[in-house]
Amino acid sequence: MYRRKRVRPGNQASVSLFSFIDVLGGLIGALSLIIIGVSLSQVVPESPSASPLASPIRVLESEIHRKSEAIEKLRESLAQRKAGRDELHDAQKELAALTDRMNRQTDRESYLAQTLAEIGRLRARIAQLQESRDRLRQEVSRLEETVREDRGTVGRDRIEVHFAGRGLNLKPVFVECTPDGLVIREQTQMKKVHWRSISDSDEFSQLMDRVKATPGGSIVFLVRPDGIRSFNLASAEVDKRQVRNGKLPIPGQGDLDLGQYEKRTDEEPDSGWTL
Repeated sequence: MYRRKRVRPGNQASVSLFSFIDVLGGLIGALSLIIIGVSLSQVVPESPSASPLASPIRVLESEIHRKSEAIEKLRESLAQRKAGRDELHDAQKELAALTDRMNRQTDRESYLAQTLAEIGRLRARIAQLQESRDRLRQEVSRLEETVREDRGTVGRDRIEVHFAGRGLNLKPVFVECTPDGLVIREQTQMKKVHWRSISDSDEFSQLMDRVKATPGGSIVFLVRPDGIRSFNLASAEVDKRQVRNGKLPIPGQGDLDLGQYEKRTDEEPDSGWTL
C-alpha cells in the first residue's frame, strides 16, 4: 500500500514501499512455519496425551472397567442365588421325604395301636367263648345225664320180640344193632362190638363161624331205629361169609325180651365196646 503525498509546490514527488514489504515478509514467514509444522507432524507421531480425545477415552475406559466389575459381581450374585435356590429345593425335597416318612410312621403306629386293640378285643372274646364253652360242656353233660336217665326210664319198658323163623331146627343167635355198634346176645352172654371194628372183630368173626357150622344156625339182627349203620356193616360181612341171617326192626329204646330164645338174666352187657 502506498500513500501519495501531496506535492507542495516547490518540492519533488517520491514513493515509499516499506509497509508492503513488511507485510509480504511476515506472510512468507507464517507460511514457512505452517509448512514446517505440517512436515514435522507427518514425521514425528503425535503423543496420545497431546490428542484432545485422550481424556474422554480414558474416562470411557474407566467407566467400562467399572461396569464390567459390576457385571461380574452381578454374575457372582446370580450364581450364589441359583445355588441358594438349588439348596432350598433340595431342602424342600428332603423335608417332603421326612414328612412322608413321618406320616407313614404315624400310620404304622396307628395301625399297630388298632391291631393291639383288636388283639385285646379278640382275647376278651376268646375268654368269653371259653366261658361259653365251659358252660356248654356243663350243659351237654347235664343233657347227657338226662338222656341216660331217660334211657334208663325207657329201658324199664320191655319190648317183646316175637320171632317166627322157618324150619323146625332153627337155632337163631340175636345181634342187636345200635348206633354204637353190635350187641351179640348169645344165650346169657352179651358182647359188644364197635361199629368201626365190625369187619375185623374176632368176636363177630367167631360168631359167624359158629353159626355157619351149626345146623339150622342163623343170625337174626335186631335193628334199632338209630342202628342202621351198624346193621349195614354187619349184613355185608355175613353175606360175604354166606352165613344165614335175617332181621327184625325194633321200635324204641326199651329192653328186649326174647322170650323162649333167651333166658332172663340180670347180668348187664360189658360197658366197653370191643374195637
